[in-house]
Amino acid sequence: MAGFFKDIGKFLLGEGISKLQEKVDETVKKVEQKIEIITKKVIKTSILFIMIFVGAIFMLVGLAQYLNATVPGLAYGLGTILVGAILIVLALFVKVMK
Repeated sequence: MAGFFKDIGKFLLGEGISKLQEKVDETVKKVEQKIEIITKKVIKTSILFIMIFVGAIFMLVGLAQYLNATVPGLAYGLGTILVGAILIVLALFVKVMK
């Protein structure tokens, strides 16, 4: 029984606490590294999404202007309305498919 209390005393006085401190420090460093890696991936993915979104907007505006200028029946902004309506229909289709 005295050995048990002696071991507990050693643990409480420093041997166990220092090992515990080392494990905690190691775990914190691993978590920090993983968070850094995940943050980089999220930033890269967000930038890519924003670039694709802006590119799609420019493409659709250009298509609407082209339709307004070249198709006589879609003059006076009807090309823009047509592109917007197609986008709404596509968005509804995607919503229904989920």
